[in-house]
Amino acid sequence: MHEMPIVMNVVRSMDQYAEQYHIPEIRVVVMELGQASSVQPFFFRSCWDPVIGQSRHLLNASLEIREIPCEAKCNSCGHTFHPAEFTAPCPNCNSNAWNVISGRDVRIKEIKV
Repeated sequence: MHEMPIVMNVVRSMDQYAEQYHIPEIRVVVMELGQASSVQPFFFRSCWDPVIGQSRHLLNASLEIREIPCEAKCNSCGHTFHPAEFTAPCPNCNSNAWNVISGRDVRIKEIKV
């Protein structure tokens, strides 16, 4: 499960941010997880409570996860689509030559204090 170090990094970043801006408590962290990022929301969420237990500023923080769909562009016909899986062909021309153009990111979207 590679989600644990990612959650640890998010919490560490949020603690540093809270220290820098003198924020006593962060109540909500909103994360965007791209479907093509390989970060699974279930596992990310399951790591959250144990990790925030070590934080000074996120001890009672809740987590909101927004999944960002994977979007791909076909190299053959230029069609943009949302592949259901990484082996899916382009629905327009049936080509397997396409690139992910969005949905890879894992980012802190917002915090609520």
